[in-house]
Amino acid sequence: MGGRFPLTTTGEGEGRLPRLTARDKLVFAGKILVSVALLGLCIHYVDFGSTLAALSKIAWPPLILAFIFATVGTVVLPAFMTHSAMRVTGMRKSMAELIALNFSVRFYVIVLPRIASIWIRWRRYGDGVLKGDTFALIAFERAVQMLTLCSLSAVALVLEQDRLGHAGWLTLQASLVATVISVGILAAFLFRPAAILLTSVTVRLEPFLPTPISRRLTSLVEAVAAYRHMSPGRTGLIFWWSLVGFALFIMSSYVVAIALGLKISILALTWVRSFVFLMTLMPLSIAGIGLREVGFVGLLSLYGMAAEDALAFSLANFALQLGMAVIGALFELRLLFLHDKAASRASPAEVKA
Repeated sequence: MGGRFPLTTTGEGEGRLPRLTARDKLVFAGKILVSVALLGLCIHYVDFGSTLAALSKIAWPPLILAFIFATVGTVVLPAFMTHSAMRVTGMRKSMAELIALNFSVRFYVIVLPRIASIWIRWRRYGDGVLKGDTFALIAFERAVQMLTLCSLSAVALVLEQDRLGHAGWLTLQASLVATVISVGILAAFLFRPAAILLTSVTVRLEPFLPTPISRRLTSLVEAVAAYRHMSPGRTGLIFWWSLVGFALFIMSSYVVAIALGLKISILALTWVRSFVFLMTLMPLSIAGIGLREVGFVGLLSLYGMAAEDALAFSLANFALQLGMAVIGALFELRLLFLHDKAASRASPAEVKA
């Protein structure tokens, strides 16, 4: 086994985590250094003793409630979205498999570069086969979530402009740009004119692309076109689950603030939490460590929150992510155990095959 985790939830299309090259290891080490440096910078410039004191006095019942909100909003409801969207592709995964996968990805995001977690999701969706419809599914669900996050952040920023001034105007512009991009991506999935335009661009690019890439691109475009057959009711339901999931994502952070005795409005957290999340997506650190802390300390200072309290708030939110990652690790250990058990029962010829 070489200590590697299985990448499929079934025996079909068995896959392994790719071995890291020397360059991959160097980049990974660089991200660790960035995370340590940014986190060290935060600790150095705040009264870390006050941060630890705030964390030691955290109220556990609200923190547990925040964990439940975060789990339902970022693990369970996205599984409902995926399960519903999968039907247009012909792929079949049970809700239990999708929830387990979402937990597992939380684990891999902590221990591996984010691109690896996306690759794992791609493999799991397609039972080990990297197909255009699996990539289209990932693009669709991410575009829905990004549209929800960015559009609601833009609304919150409009309402908060009087308090934020110039900084609020800049962040509002960024939210609007991200919203437009998300709408553009989703248009190719849901509207015929946009799909026709995408097909036309693909056809014109084909002569200039290597055959393998051209085939994959054509497969992706065909998979994207399939989403136009979704009923308006199903499409609306997917967006509804995304909206409720986002609301629970923000409510989770609000309850964390209550657990710490901090005063911050839900409206403020709607855009602050969203922007910090987007910051952690940048491939500069490991699991967003350091970027998350800098983001919260900087953005919450616009509301007059002390750096020590903002850092405590950031670490408490990260603790929720670690809790979900632990559950994901347990799911992966179970898969590893089931794989080893199945391999031990297989004949030598089957194992070789």
